[in-house]
Amino acid sequence: MRYDQIKADFYITMDFGNTNPNHLRIPVWKEYIDWTDCGIIRENTEHSLRFGEFYNLKKLKEPQGFDFLKKPRKIALFSSHLNEPRSSMYRAFKNHFSIDGFGPYFNKKIKNHNESFFFKKNILENYAFNLCPHDSIYPGYYGEKIPDAFLAKSLPISWADKNINKDFNEKSFINLNDYMSDEHSYKEIIELMKDDNFLKKYTQEPLIINNIDLAKEINFAKKIISML
Repeated sequence: MRYDQIKADFYITMDFGNTNPNHLRIPVWKEYIDWTDCGIIRENTEHSLRFGEFYNLKKLKEPQGFDFLKKPRKIALFSSHLNEPRSSMYRAFKNHFSIDGFGPYFNKKIKNHNESFFFKKNILENYAFNLCPHDSIYPGYYGEKIPDAFLAKSLPISWADKNINKDFNEKSFINLNDYMSDEHSYKEIIELMKDDNFLKKYTQEPLIINNIDLAKEINFAKKIISML
């Protein structure tokens, strides 16, 4: 839902480009960071139970390293559906790489991601690549998929709009939005992913290069309290 579909005094959403002074953007992935150093102690959330832990911000700011190059050149895909364009992506890569699927779409016994009975990070330890496209493209809608892969030392292969570089270092992952073609779907990037020289450039890149803290969130909370 977009923020203005519900009437409220204050809004906290993932949307970019919002000029409402009573709106605060918190990207989905930021909720999954371990904020213990800031005095915020939390029980495990649905995502930390799914991935296996909260995000270590320090590791997100460190280069990916060579670990993913040492793994089998296979692709892992976690999904509850294969709606387009995810279905076309899956078919295109399946013709050139071994892809293993996990989640409700591939295992009908799984009711939802939160009852998968596995830690995502443990599975990704065995895959060089993680095909992790977002469900849709919308400025600001960047979830857990890319950080999950990055922290598990698996190269993220995502699909998102260009504004994702406001959150993540675009040199640290593959964005399929840069390689879409009507004639030869993803042919260019598929061939590049077979080239070690191309892949090595990702080893030196951190996922996050911006300063990440809770200053805006704290100030927004103070604003709400002051207006009660």
